[in-house]
Amino acid sequence: MLFIEPIPDRLKPLSIPLDPRGKTDALDALALARYGYERQDRLALYQPLDQTLSLLQSLAQRRLDLNQMLVSEKNLTKAPTADAFIKKQCAQMIASIQQQLDQVTQEMEQWIKQVPDLQRKRQTLEEIPGVGKIVSLELAILLPELGHLNRRQIASLTGLA
Repeated sequence: MLFIEPIPDRLKPLSIPLDPRGKTDALDALALARYGYERQDRLALYQPLDQTLSLLQSLAQRRLDLNQMLVSEKNLTKAPTADAFIKKQCAQMIASIQQQLDQVTQEMEQWIKQVPDLQRKRQTLEEIPGVGKIVSLELAILLPELGHLNRRQIASLTGLA
């Protein structure tokens, strides 16, 4: 069985003529089938991520999760109702989360060295003023489309358009 990656903004107009009253799963399935049938010779086949990129994306997601936990713990220490015991507990948790963040970042750094394409993207990103090592690391990993899409498409993909 072959799979393709449809472009969402090209699918929506296909489902409108089917039933202008509403949107249902059956209509979506029909629109997807029609889209694939009409364009099967021009569509790129779905390529699953290689294991290294998949692992890097998991590590990047873990890093984002740890950052959220770190912010949460820091906010708890600044809460007006936090007593000394809670602040002490939060300080211990902050130290632990920071240690895990460092470990995950080091792991990401080691794995990214094995993917020359990501290294090139990262170096290019770091040439942009205001983009440092961490931002370039996460963008290179979480946006594999960089370098393949134009600025408007990337902005749309990231929700900035």
